Amino acid sequence: MKRMMLLLVLVVLTPVLDAQSEEPNYDEALVPQYTLPEILVTSSGEKVNDSEMWEKTSRPELLQLFRD
Repeated sequence: MKRMMLLLVLVVLTPVLDAQSEEPNYDEALVPQYTLPEILVTSSGEKVNDSEMWEKTSRPELLQLFRD
């Protein structure tokens, strides 16, 4: 049982330890080019006119971009 718990802890902690090993990037010249999406335009190009449209259409699209 102890061996099983130790194995489980190692499996869970291994990705965390690996993620910590990368050096942070403090040099902005090394950041690749990117463009920010228009906040008040949906992905289909439709202009957001009111808060209801923002909440139902544009906001979920932007949140999905952050998840991706």
